[in-house]
Amino acid sequence: MQFGDLRGILNYVPQFRGETFVLAAEGEVIASGQQRTLLQDIAVMHSLNMRVILVHGVGKQLLDAAANAGIEISNHDGTGRTDAATLDLGVQTISRLNLELLHRLRAVGLKGVSGSFVEANAAGVLGGKELEHTGRVSHIDQPLLESLLANDLIPLVSPLARDAKGRMYRMNSDQIAAQIAIAVGACKLIFLGSRPVAEMLQTDQREFTVDGALAHAEGLDHLNKARMKEGAKACRNGVPRVHFLNGVDDSALLRELFDNDGVGAMIYADVYRKIRPMEKSDVTVLISMMRDSIDDEAVLNRSTETVLNDLERFSVLVVDGNLVGAAALYPDEPSGSAEIASLFVQSGQRKKGYGARLIEHLEDRARELGCQKVYALTTQAAGFFSRDPYQQGSLDDIPKARQEKAKASGRNSYVFYRNL
Repeated sequence: MQFGDLRGILNYVPQFRGETFVLAAEGEVIASGQQRTLLQDIAVMHSLNMRVILVHGVGKQLLDAAANAGIEISNHDGTGRTDAATLDLGVQTISRLNLELLHRLRAVGLKGVSGSFVEANAAGVLGGKELEHTGRVSHIDQPLLESLLANDLIPLVSPLARDAKGRMYRMNSDQIAAQIAIAVGACKLIFLGSRPVAEMLQTDQREFTVDGALAHAEGLDHLNKARMKEGAKACRNGVPRVHFLNGVDDSALLRELFDNDGVGAMIYADVYRKIRPMEKSDVTVLISMMRDSIDDEAVLNRSTETVLNDLERFSVLVVDGNLVGAAALYPDEPSGSAEIASLFVQSGQRKKGYGARLIEHLEDRARELGCQKVYALTTQAAGFFSRDPYQQGSLDDIPKARQEKAKASGRNSYVFYRNL
C-alpha cells in the first residue's frame, strides 16, 4: 500500500463512521482459506467505528456434510425445496458453523452474537412445487440488531429461522441479508461470492441502476439471478449501494470500500459519479488537493479568492461523494470560443478517464453558450490533449486578449484547440 492510498482511505472514514454494513458471505467463502482474512477485514472496519452485520451461507458445508453422511439433500442453497432430512442436516451443520465463526471472531478481537434475528413464513408453492421446509423472511428484529450494534457486538446471522409457532425453516442467506439491510437502514449491502465477479454476473459491466440490474438478472443462473434481484430490491427500498465481490480475493472488501472505483460490481440507488457546478464548500478542498500540481507548475496557481470569484466557471467531478477533479470554462463571446482551464484530477484517480469526462462536460457547456471552438493552454498536459479531436496550434489560434495574457505569464504554454 502506498501512503497516497492512506489519504484516499481518509476520504471515506468520516462518511462511514457509525454507518451499518451488511456482509453476505457464501458458505464457500467461509470455507475457503480467506475466512480469516475476511474476519480481519471486519475487525478493521469495526476499529473505524463501522458497524457490521455478518450473514453467512452454508451451501458448501451442507454439500460436504451430505456427502460424508451419504445423504441426498433436496437443495443446498435455500432457494428450492427443503425436505425433512435436508432440514435436519442443515440445523446440525449451521449450528457447528456458528460456533466456529463465533470462536474465530473472538480470535481477531471481536465479539459476535448469534441469535433469532429473523422470523420466517413457509415459502409455500413455487413453480408448482411445494417447498416444504424452505422459508421466506417475514420479520426482522431490528431493535435487537440495533442494540447489539450499539454495544460494539457483531450480529452473526445464519440461514435458519422459525415462524411465530416455532417451526424451523431453511432460508436463503442472500434474501436474509437484503431484508436486514433494508430494516436497519444499511449504508451498504455487500455480497461476497466465491468466483470472479465478471464470471458470476456474466459481464464486465461494473455499475447498474436498479432497473438495469433487474434486466441483467434475467440472463443469469438461478442463484446469481436471485442475488441480483435481492440487491435491486434492497436499493429500491432505501439501501444506497449494493456491491458484488469475489470473496476469495483477499483484498477485495477493503479495496471496494476505500477506493473510489473499487474492484467489484455495484447497484446504486442514486447518482454515484457525477459532474456538478462547484460550490463554495468545494474551494478549500480543491485548492488543498491541487497544491502538488501547483508546485510542479502543472496547474496555474489560483488563490482561494480568485477561485471564489470565478466559482460559476468551475465544474467538479464527484465520485461516491468525494471530489476528485475539477475544470473551468472561460467563454469569450466576441471570438465565439472558450478556454478550458485549471483541469485537475486527484493524483490517485488518474488514468481512469475522469479528465476526459470533465473535458466532454465543458465542451457541452461551450456548445450551449454558442461557442464554435474550445482551446486549452498547458505546460505539462500536452500528452493528454495531443489526440483527436484536439490539434496543436499557436497563440494565433486564441483570442487576442488571451494571447497578451499568455505572453505576459512567461509560462510558454502549448496551445491545443478543437472546433465544435
